[in-house]
Amino acid sequence: ALQVRMEEAVRELDTAAGATLPHVLGEAALACLRAVVPHCDDRAAALDLLAADALLTYACEVAAGDAALLNELCAAFAPERLRLEPGAAR
Repeated sequence: ALQVRMEEAVRELDTAAGATLPHVLGEAALACLRAVVPHCDDRAAALDLLAADALLTYACEVAAGDAALLNELCAAFAPERLRLEPGAAR
């Protein structure tokens, strides 16, 4: 079920051309976190939380071999970014 949710999150993205795999995975993680908000007190939210965690972990693993990409990823998905509403200026 976790793998299916992760794949759905990636497929549902409207990714920009040329987006790196770590950024695609990070954006999918954010989409999963946003899906949790309406039902955060429900046990069903656990799957989206786990998917978000796994996707962001995979994003970091992919970027780990490239210091510049890893730094860029960390900046792009810093806690400040997680507080932004969808569509807010970045």
